[in-house]
Amino acid sequence: MKLIFKNTEVSKIFGNKKYKMEAILELTPEEKQIIHDHGLAGTLLYISEANTENFSQHNKGVGIPGLDGLIKLMTKSKIPKITGSNLMTGLVFEDEFVLSLIEVKQRVIGAAEVFDAAIKSASTFLGEQVLDIPLV
Repeated sequence: MKLIFKNTEVSKIFGNKKYKMEAILELTPEEKQIIHDHGLAGTLLYISEANTENFSQHNKGVGIPGLDGLIKLMTKSKIPKITGSNLMTGLVFEDEFVLSLIEVKQRVIGAAEVFDAAIKSASTFLGEQVLDIPLV
């Protein structure tokens, strides 16, 4: 599995810049087969707090001081739910702030790592596994 990012800069009207980041998974035929066989494409890998129904004002980023809080405030509504399917078909993010795309990139990487672990777990699920657990 490879996670590929393509970053570009798009000029807008009146000279404003907009940054664009595309992310897509490149899978081996074996990985594609495992995903198909075990129905993993619809696996929910990430959902932002802004996409959930019950979250507090604090979780919206209100009152979080500093740049970290500003980045979280800017990005929470910009990250969609990430599933195996949309990682495989590709995700596109655009923003006027390059820092917010850096935060988005970290979320996409985390989602891809979870998907990779799910694929590996599914591929080795069948059969017998013996764990040697030492007793105290």
